[in-house]
Amino acid sequence: MKRRAYFDTSVIVKLYVAEVATPEAKVLVRKHSLLSSVLLPLEITAALARRKAAGELTPEDFSTALEHFQEDQQFFEWVELARGVRQRVESLL
Repeated sequence: MKRRAYFDTSVIVKLYVAEVATPEAKVLVRKHSLLSSVLLPLEITAALARRKAAGELTPEDFSTALEHFQEDQQFFEWVELARGVRQRVESLL
């Protein structure tokens, strides 16, 4: 059985956008059961959108990365937040 490990956006985004530490992130994720905040989908969407706006991702690459992340969400165990925090973050994004 894989050990559970918490991964934040800085690690997970590397699975969908090539960065210097992408190979290391992929190794870590394969070794563990994924645990993350329910905010991760919002944060990943914002990170990918920021890269698209900066010209680092084409619109097609943005859509593909977002689709792959949405497919992969089934593999995460989600950590809930205190009441109202998620709505507040959604309103800020």
